[in-house]
This record gives sequence, structure tokens and C-alpha cells, in this order.
Amino acid sequence: MIPPILRRLLTTPLGIILVVLSTLSLISMIALHGPTRDKLVLSLPDSWLLFESNLLDAPLPMAYDAYFPDKQLPRSLRRRELAPLTDRLVKFLHRPALNYDEAVGANHAACPLHVLAQLTSPQQLEDHRGFWNAIDSNQIAHRRAELVSFLAKNAKTGRKVLGTTIKGPITRGIVLTAGNGDTVLRVVMLLKHLKRIGNTLPVEVVHFPDELNDRKYRRQLQDLGAKLIKVRGVVKTPGMWKNYQIKAMAMIQTSFTEMVYLDSDNVPLRTLEHLFDAPLYVENGRAAFWPDIKKDHADNAIWRIVGDTCTLKEWTFESGQIVFDKRGNDGNNLAALWIAAAMLDKNDFWYGLCGGDKDTYRWAFRMLDIPYAPAPRWVSALGIQNEFDNNKFCGQYVFPSTLANESTMLQYDLVTPEGADRPQALFVHANLLKHLDGRLERGKVFSYVKHMALDAYDEETLNHVFFYVYHGKERGMCTDMFLHDEAASLMDADKLAVQRPVVVSAKDVPELEGFEDAWWEAGGRVGGW
Repeated sequence: MIPPILRRLLTTPLGIILVVLSTLSLISMIALHGPTRDKLVLSLPDSWLLFESNLLDAPLPMAYDAYFPDKQLPRSLRRRELAPLTDRLVKFLHRPALNYDEAVGANHAACPLHVLAQLTSPQQLEDHRGFWNAIDSNQIAHRRAELVSFLAKNAKTGRKVLGTTIKGPITRGIVLTAGNGDTVLRVVMLLKHLKRIGNTLPVEVVHFPDELNDRKYRRQLQDLGAKLIKVRGVVKTPGMWKNYQIKAMAMIQTSFTEMVYLDSDNVPLRTLEHLFDAPLYVENGRAAFWPDIKKDHADNAIWRIVGDTCTLKEWTFESGQIVFDKRGNDGNNLAALWIAAAMLDKNDFWYGLCGGDKDTYRWAFRMLDIPYAPAPRWVSALGIQNEFDNNKFCGQYVFPSTLANESTMLQYDLVTPEGADRPQALFVHANLLKHLDGRLERGKVFSYVKHMALDAYDEETLNHVFFYVYHGKERGMCTDMFLHDEAASLMDADKLAVQRPVVVSAKDVPELEGFEDAWWEAGGRVGGW
């Protein structure tokens, strides 16, 4: 088949002249040297050898004419080495772009509203439902083209957008982000803790250009073994609550090809090297993500932008820990990071669909139609029993208006140890302690674990679990969980007899033995932003 660039060349006067001259040259070679069928090799510049598939050969839908006038992807994405990505982008742009009315029936059938009522944030619905419903097919085309153009722009400037184009040996490490005083103090604590548990992975700390200028902080982090990296191509948004956009770029720009990303307030209970060899991770695109406590509403326009129908099979992401190989999924893992970065670059729009950065990764994977590994066990809550309120469970909580209504999270391993029936706790993501005012004291922070009796990631009865917020006496806002009122009529009777919330003392969880003391001794703190 003739590459697209040559077909276009044949339609121009210059192209015809070049073809005539090339033909005459070939005839001359044959006349001078005799038959060359077995010897002649026609060598074209690599830039001419563009990837071609049936879809790529076809023009893009008319909806993209304003963005891609030649009806093809931008030239910088049509290089031969980018073929695994190019094909997926073309297929993404060919997905249906439906208005709300066109998609609502299928979405509500797949994700019944009476189930979603307990699984999605009422605040999110109140704030964004009108915005979601107003997004039409023209806006969908605009946003899709915007993501592809972001990739094309970075590819044109020479940046690697496909992981398989990264040369050199595979390197592994831990990636953190920090910059202001409080995040630096948490990272100092985390680095001390990593040393205590015997971590051997190198650590890189990525920060904004205007941060980490204090020599004392820099020296402190470097003395603990961290390499400091100044992020490029992304800036802080003035007045934003949290500048999550650094996280995708941190994973792109780290020197590691394979990494564990950790939030500064996320503390592993043991070393992490084994995650890179976990079968669940290796066999699912070499990308692993952990679940949050919510699912996306059927009316969320993200389903239509992605070109998908709502499903209850996936939890939203909790991105406090990510295991990731840029070369995974034929290199498309790195492309997914760039798409997430593109979404974060336009966060004024995408945050109306996603809760911060965390779900930009999931949607990027769905846009490219590549697999990832969800952690096999659902999140548990880690907190206290409130002695001022009949020992009612109290997970630490921040503001009732936020979308993240969770306590300190206990996340689980990707592997199940020999002799156990399910994975053990691996990460204590104390994502809300930084918002409290210091009233919790040593020995009264990580005292109890609350989880559901059946808590496999794909356990359908978890769709009937309600995380809720209440005002705990003398303890401020707390979170708790229970089966909501409709569960009895919706659940299988056998499952209903087993499924229930379970509260256990941290002392009875072997992985947590000695953790709280170690956390305080390493510099753990309550409060601080």
C-alpha cells in the first residue's frame, strides 16, 4: 500500500515531477546494471514511512475537520515508531460522541440511579449535573481533539510519548512530590520510615520550580537519599486548593522507567520491590491502581467523552499509590500519562468530571483501551473508636463539602502471601490527618480498622455500602460505613447473611504491629497542610 504522504504528494505538480525523475533514475539503473529484482533495495527516509492501518487510512470523522483539516492525525503522531499509539488514537476519535439525551437510556440501564445514590457524592451531583448534561457532541469532539493535539505538540518537540521509544536499561524507584514546608516535613518522615523498613529503591522528589529553594530542606532530603527534580512544563494554578497537575508530569519526567508513586502522606508498611513482580501487575499492562470509595454517576459526561457506557464494575481511583511501567501496554502507558497531563492542563474543565488528578489516569487508560490491574481488595478505614461517643467508629475526616469523604485509608497488597486467604495491608494513606488540628495524640490515631466482611475489588455487594459523615463528639467530623437501607431488598440472601462491617483492633492486624509508634518516631504529625 502507498503511504498517505506519498498519495498526497502525487496530487501536486512537484510530486508528479519527483515521481517522473525517480522513474527515469530507476530505468537508468536497470539499463546500466541489468536485472536487479533480487538486489535492489528502495530506501526511503524514516519520516516518509508513516504507520498505516485501515482506520488510519480512512479520514477522521467530520466533527474533527476544524482541528485536523487534512482529516488525519497530526504528522508528529504518524511516525512509524508510534504505530501502537497512533492506531489507538484513531479508534478513540472514531468512537460515538453522543449528547446527553442520546446516551441517557443506556447509561441509566447499566448504572441504576437507586444504586448510584449511595455510591456517588451528593455534592458532586448538585454542583456538576447541569454542567454534565449540557456537554454536547461538538464539545466532546473539541475535548477529544484537545487531548490528541496535546500529545502531538509534545511529540513534535521531541518528547517521548510512547514508552517503547525510551532507550537504555530499565530503572526502578520511588517517586514523590513535595515543595511547601508541610509536604517536605511529611516526605522527611516518609524517607526515614522507608529507611527503617529496609527500602532499597532509589527515591526521586519532584517539585515545582518556585519550591524547595530552602537550602536546609534540600540538604535534609538529600541527606536522606532523595534526588531532587524540578518539574518542567507545568506550573501551579494560583488559588487552587491542591495543584495535583504535578503528579502526572512527575511520573513522566522521573528518570525511572518503572516506579512506585507515593503521596507524601502515604506510608508503606513494608518494602515495595515485590510489586514489580506481582502477577496481577505483570499480566495487566504493568500498571496497578488502588480503589477509592465512590463510583461515577451515570449522568457524568465523562462516559460520553470517552465514548463508553456507564459501568458499575470499576471504582474511582485513589492515586496515593500507583505502580507503573512507562513501557507497559506496548509503550501506551506513557501515552496515558501524557493524556492525564493534558486533562490536568485544562483542569478547569476536567475537574468537573474527575475528582482531582486521580481519575484522569483511569479515563486515559479507557481512552486508549489498554488494561490495568486494580488492587484485588477494597479499601478499609483506619481510625479510632470515639470514647466520647459510645466507642463509635470514627475515621478522620476533613470538610463535609469535599468530594473525598473518607478516613485514613488502609490499602492492600497486590499479592496474597502463602497461607493467607487474601492480600495483607500494605499502605497507610493518612490523607486527612494533615487537615486536623492536632487533637489526636500518640496511641490514639491508628487504633482500629473497619472493613467489610466481603471486600474483594469486584464484590457486587460493595455497591450497597454507604460511607457517611457524622459529627463525632469531641472529635469533630468522622466517617463510618454500613450497608444502606435498600441492601436487604437488592442483595442475594446468602450474601446478605455474610456481608457486614467488621471492626478490629489494630493490635490484631499483624501488618500494623508497632506502626503507630514508628510513625510518630519518624516524625509523623497531625495537622499541617
